[in-house]
Order: sequence, then C-alpha cells, then structure tokens
Amino acid sequence: MFGFTSCPPAVEKPLKQFLNGLCIEAMKTAFSSRNHPIAEALIKATKEHDLSQMSLREIAKTIGMPKCHPQRIKHHLQKISL
Repeated sequence: MFGFTSCPPAVEKPLKQFLNGLCIEAMKTAFSSRNHPIAEALIKATKEHDLSQMSLREIAKTIGMPKCHPQRIKHHLQKISL
C-alpha cells in the first residue's frame, strides 16, 4: 500500500493500521452514500427478512422486483456485503 522507508518498525505498524482504517472508512462512506436502488431495497429487506434462507427469485419478489434477473440480485448482495 504505502512505502515506509525511513519509518521505525514501532511506528510503521500502527501507522499502516491507521491508514488502512481511514481507507476502509472512506470506502464505506462513499459506497453507502450512493447505493443502487436494488442495493437499497436489499438493505431494507435484511432488516425485516432472513434473506439467507431465500432463493434469489424469492428475494427479488420480497423487494418488490419480481422480474429482476437473479444475477442482478446476486451482484448487489455481493456489493453490499463488503
């Protein structure tokens, strides 16, 4: 990720952890602020239903998109499970 050429080992590890944490939080914030409508519907549905016990077609019906292709549901489930 970053090159720490002149950093003592006692400082390098905590610094890397701090920077990695910042990157992860920035990615989560950026992603959550502009979710796709299917992803938003899936997030809402997880609060009310156990999606792990449902097929992709059942999930599509649950979120009000019965004609949505199962692979689109799968794609958005994978995207929100970061």
